[in-house]
Amino acid sequence: MKDSRGKSTGPKSAAGKGESSQNATTHGLRSNVVRMLPGEKQEDYDALGAMWQAQYGPYVEDNPALVSLLNSLIDNDWMQQRCMRVVSESMARLFEAEAGGTSDEAVEKCERGLASMMRYKTSFENSFARALRAIEQFRATRRRESLRQQALLLGAVRAGAEVGGKLPPVAPLAALERLPIPGSGGGKQQ
Repeated sequence: MKDSRGKSTGPKSAAGKGESSQNATTHGLRSNVVRMLPGEKQEDYDALGAMWQAQYGPYVEDNPALVSLLNSLIDNDWMQQRCMRVVSESMARLFEAEAGGTSDEAVEKCERGLASMMRYKTSFENSFARALRAIEQFRATRRRESLRQQALLLGAVRAGAEVGGKLPPVAPLAALERLPIPGSGGGKQQ
């Protein structure tokens, strides 16, 4: 028996290694990194990311842990959408197998594949929900803190006016009432 360990003809370049690492990829649901599969477009992924960034980016940009959560939210949303496509394809194969008179073994294989895809889908949904919930909780906390600070500042201005016996000019008080509150779209509060 020959020892062929030293005679491997696998790819040597980084590009070749990257390409060959995708040889067995069928659905990409086990991957730790989101990669585009045939039929998926990087532009669609980027648009999804831009949508979530527009909604939550201003709240998380100064916190690396929350940036990581936002990236997880984006990836899990993308993977949920991929799961839906794969589940639809798996269901179609199962219906074809059942209707086509194929062997019980082939039908069972389709059923196992569908069950596996449903588990992946549930996992991505749960991860997405956890990330979204954590970001929303942070945003609500930040909003409450901002409101509390504004109320304290407004109270201090009013208390200072009472102690001094005369009202401060109207403009600074009005300016305080118009302070933007993060997450409210800015502008005067009603």
